[in-house]
Amino acid sequence: MSAGGVARGRRTMRAMTRTHEKPARKTVDDMSLPDPPVDLPPEGTLLDAEPKARPAPQVPSLGRIVIYTSNGEKSAVGEMHAAVITSVDAEFVSLRVWTRTAEFPAVAVLFTDAAPGSDEAQGRWAWPPRV
Repeated sequence: MSAGGVARGRRTMRAMTRTHEKPARKTVDDMSLPDPPVDLPPEGTLLDAEPKARPAPQVPSLGRIVIYTSNGEKSAVGEMHAAVITSVDAEFVSLRVWTRTAEFPAVAVLFTDAAPGSDEAQGRWAWPPRV
């Protein structure tokens, strides 16, 4: 390299040093302070004074997935199976039920609030539990 090249390099470094501006110092007025602590209610106090509203009841409709409890006709008594609602009437639904090895239709099936798999739920459908 020539002496001129080195000199140009030095000028560039000096120019960079001169043009470099230091950041302005922050003052107390420029700094943001953390939020003050939140006042919590005394221990044992309920946060929600009003009880939460219950969710609206579910309504059967085409394509909804439900649980069918077998009555022993196509599979073991009390066995639970996934099913899809295929039609809806006033009191009944028709289902397409899947077992481990087969699938079958279930026509005119009533709804039950009983726990799926229980004796009261046999031959009826129920909503899957909310998780």
